[in-house]
Amino acid sequence: MKAEFYSQDTLFIDNISENADLFEVDFNGDEYTVYIEPKNANDLKEICDILCKYSKDYDDLGKLTSYRLTDGYLHDYFIELSGDIEGNKIVDDAIAYMKSYFEKEN
Repeated sequence: MKAEFYSQDTLFIDNISENADLFEVDFNGDEYTVYIEPKNANDLKEICDILCKYSKDYDDLGKLTSYRLTDGYLHDYFIELSGDIEGNKIVDDAIAYMKSYFEKEN
């Protein structure tokens, strides 16, 4: 089972693609589909670190990933993987982590 997000930003895709073990990228004509397969909170944190590294701020991160990490889709992925309570906690903690990442940068 994999989760995915979409992006049209070639530079962002080039940067995250350097981590081929975490991101599988397909080009679909006018946008990229990026597949991720985190198995737990640590995997997701590692993915978040890379996504944040190549984003200007939290809003930019949302745009670059078509808001798929925060729109409930990733919650559904982790609920299926880890159950309702634990799945929601993993994603909520990851969102808080990404927000705090950018607060530290300012």
